[in-house]
Amino acid sequence: MGVEPGEQRARNGIDETLWLAVGADSPAPSAIESIIDPTGPLHRQDESVAIELWTERELGAIQALWRLAVIHGRQLWRWRTLDAARWHLEHTQPDNATNHPWAIPVFLDLWNTDPASETGIDARLYAETLLHNCQTQAARPDPLSALILLDAADGLAKLLGSD
Repeated sequence: MGVEPGEQRARNGIDETLWLAVGADSPAPSAIESIIDPTGPLHRQDESVAIELWTERELGAIQALWRLAVIHGRQLWRWRTLDAARWHLEHTQPDNATNHPWAIPVFLDLWNTDPASETGIDARLYAETLLHNCQTQAARPDPLSALILLDAADGLAKLLGSD
């Protein structure tokens, strides 16, 4: 997308690790699979971390893993992100994050898999709420949210073959 990451700093969050893998030419599948939980959210909540921060990092990680799945044709990773999205439909609110629209393409992908089902409808509404939330401060997305949305649009275009 033409955005340089700038100076590297120590990384230890799953979201940061996965986004660094997005920028890598060929991420190591075993390294990625070793940091994500096999079911439910991609990583368990640490009770010492506020729910808002955990949710934002979790949704950012979901979008990064989904992006890796789309770029590298890893269907298993895509299904894992859809499973995590289903978990979030049941267990978190879309306003638990800090007004950044992380994981919108994953919820839209889940909606697209079965748009008439209750899960599909809920996924679309979750995505719509994330989009709405990122515009509440200034009636438009802040710069980070705009980049997140740009990535989401690019990933969806790649997934649907219209890029």
